[in-house]
Amino acid sequence: MEKIDLTGVRVLVVEDHEDTRDLLQFWLSRLGGVVRTASSALDGIAILKADPAADVIVCDLHMPRMDGCAFVQGLQERGLGHIPVIALTGSASDNALMRTFAAGFRAHLVKPVTADAVARQVQRVLQAHP
Repeated sequence: MEKIDLTGVRVLVVEDHEDTRDLLQFWLSRLGGVVRTASSALDGIAILKADPAADVIVCDLHMPRMDGCAFVQGLQERGLGHIPVIALTGSASDNALMRTFAAGFRAHLVKPVTADAVARQVQRVLQAHP
């Protein structure tokens, strides 16, 4: 299996669970990613409003106050809809999958995830996104 190199890839992780957020940051940083984190969708939007430099976003789907679908809609409303977003969720149902793609997510990862699965999705989304 080929090693994934995310050197210089700017990733925003939007996740309300601290352990998951920290783990994703660790994994992606270890592969060379430049990772920023947000503990909520509202914080994620604020971060991108202040500095929109992100190549990809990994975003939890179920968060309080504003869920991942509303987050993607908020990005689109602010002219940031060009940044590909990967959904991270505990739901593997067909309904959840259809909902994420309809909302504008580019990929769908089901928790629990592995470092390899996250890295491969980030790489795949970036390759598909010119």
